[in-house]
Amino acid sequence: MSCIKSSYAIRPSPLRFKLVSGRNGVVRIEWGRQLDQREVEELASATGVRPHGLKDVCEQVRTLLADGEADAVSIKRSVVAAGGSEKTLYRAYRKLGVLKRSVRDEKTGQIASWLMRLPGARV
Repeated sequence: MSCIKSSYAIRPSPLRFKLVSGRNGVVRIEWGRQLDQREVEELASATGVRPHGLKDVCEQVRTLLADGEADAVSIKRSVVAAGGSEKTLYRAYRKLGVLKRSVRDEKTGQIASWLMRLPGARV
């Protein structure tokens, strides 16, 4: 069993468990030991389930912006597709100090899109 989100506390380590038949056919949970880091990584790899808390979204944003600027809509799509939320993405932007600039439509002068970049990245 694994906690996938914890807003106010440190995420606990996953625990082994098994379902055991008890009296009158009632099933109970028998708890085992905590999984070590290698087992956690193997489980995530085998299931395709990845955590998507603030730390994970920050890492994803760093990766997406590693080569410079990227379109805000593309970043949001990537984060949401990986299981993150828009709210967590905006928190990651604040935590990382991500800078944004607008791109204006040449004909109308209206903002057409936003480009995001990490501080210190070349434009």
